[in-house]
Amino acid sequence: ALLLDYGKGGNPRGDLSAGVRDYLVQLGPDLLLGKAYYALGPLRVRSNFFILERHRVGLTDYARR
Repeated sequence: ALLLDYGKGGNPRGDLSAGVRDYLVQLGPDLLLGKAYYALGPLRVRSNFFILERHRVGLTDYARR
């Protein structure tokens, strides 16, 4: 599991993305499931789920060349 904390890294004051927290788990070698939260002080407000997968060159990419 991995936590992506968008509040770390010197965001400008007032930047709303600083409250975003993403929790990721690996489902397969090329697939991650994430759950997004928004941090309001000690509270976490649930936002949404998302998936991330590794980009692979497919047949349609070769056909465009």
